[in-house]
Amino acid sequence: MTASSDYEADICLILEGTYPYVRGGVSSWVHSIVKGLPDFTFSLLVILPDKQPREMRYELPSNIKKMHTMYLQDKSLFKKPFWTKALRSGFSQKQLETIWKLHLEMPFVEEEAEAAESFSGCPEFAHTVHQLHAGKWDPATVLYDSKSWDLLVQLYHVRNSDVSFIDYFWTWRYLHAGIFAILRQDVPRCRMYHTISTGYAGLLAAKAKVITDAPMMVTEHGIYSKERRIEISRASWIFEKSQERFMAEKRLGAFKQIWINAFRAMSYFCYEQADEIITLYTGNQRLQLEDGAPPEKLRVIPNGVDFSRLSALPREPQGKPIIGFVGRVVSIKDVKTFIRAIRVVVNMQPNAEVWVMGPTEEEPEYYEECVQLVDNLNLQQAIRFTGNVNLMEYYPKIDVLVLTSISEGQPLVILEAQCLGIPVVASDVGSCRDLLEGMEADRHLGAGGIITGLADPEETAMAILSILKNREKSTQMGEAGKQRMQQFYDLPILYQKYHDLYQTYCYGRDRV
Repeated sequence: MTASSDYEADICLILEGTYPYVRGGVSSWVHSIVKGLPDFTFSLLVILPDKQPREMRYELPSNIKKMHTMYLQDKSLFKKPFWTKALRSGFSQKQLETIWKLHLEMPFVEEEAEAAESFSGCPEFAHTVHQLHAGKWDPATVLYDSKSWDLLVQLYHVRNSDVSFIDYFWTWRYLHAGIFAILRQDVPRCRMYHTISTGYAGLLAAKAKVITDAPMMVTEHGIYSKERRIEISRASWIFEKSQERFMAEKRLGAFKQIWINAFRAMSYFCYEQADEIITLYTGNQRLQLEDGAPPEKLRVIPNGVDFSRLSALPREPQGKPIIGFVGRVVSIKDVKTFIRAIRVVVNMQPNAEVWVMGPTEEEPEYYEECVQLVDNLNLQQAIRFTGNVNLMEYYPKIDVLVLTSISEGQPLVILEAQCLGIPVVASDVGSCRDLLEGMEADRHLGAGGIITGLADPEETAMAILSILKNREKSTQMGEAGKQRMQQFYDLPILYQKYHDLYQTYCYGRDRV
């Protein structure tokens, strides 16, 4: 099947800061899906923060017909000085509140119940999108409209009078510049739209559904709003008063809360417009429901792995313990906990060798902190940062794989390692427990590894050592994981499920 001349492609994949510019994780999944479904054609709509040059990390398969790129930092929205002229755009108060509902209703209610009630639907959203798309509303003018100013001042006094209005104003302005960049972005004409996250990509997918009336679905590996909350709570680039940074408070600072609620709102609009809301495991669905996902749209499709290829790789013992960490060297992977755990391991297993395999350029400051921690703990001889490597050459040499992430969806590296019979130690996040201990259907196979608590170097170290020092235990875990992957996570199962969805939404209606 091929896209007709009326369509650029069958499926438009909407991607935020991932494929084809970042390796691993979601990007690997996207590349695998496209290559595994050659009967369908794809168009890519890639959202990037700015126009900085980036190197493509993947060679695009031939069934990707076109790639479009858009940037969140749209400087044209800042050209009109707000303080020189109060612009009159002709918007009603209701229309403006619809636009600001993308983040300004939820931050100012105290209770979750109130938040859910105030966010129970937005009938003006489609009209707003159509007006912006038709060019009837200039986003820059919206930002400078006098009624926008009045609404902003009113909201500031309601909940944020204890913070600087200037800081509040620029937080509001910067956030909405990105939102408007999304809402005025053109989308290619395709048979359906598939976003691989909520957030900005999900908001753009919601717009695509409203404008084209084509089917739209979202696949979430990790829950976007949760991951952004973790990142924002740690962020140093969002201003907070000094007492907010140093006091142990349950509430985040006002500006961080604005950003967090903006991302929850984007998730809501994506869920509201989507025909299918897919995630990798059932644990994620609770979080999707909390962010407003209609339960009747929810579906679970686990990751898949090329079992036949990976299981055929011969193991290559190195004559000493090899501990592997596969992933980006970024804060959400909590590499520092892994490094601290290795200090304990090396104390008891001095000949252990450790490979941290993954890109280091995404958070350069965090990577440098990790290197410094290695130096401080005198682990230079044990730990090696390899950067990007061909994992198929490294997996056969690893005795135990370790993940210490503070947030995950369904980590592909766990699936890959278990295909080779490599036991795994992983923190209790995402679907890690299901992958290692099994669910109801496969728990009888036994554990393929050990689950540990978050940010617990000691427990992580003890789990690693228990595997390294007990060959029988290691072998049993490796075999259990291998059987689990073959029976429940083989790649053809994944391809068939997405093939059926794409077939139904792209061509099913034509056959009726």
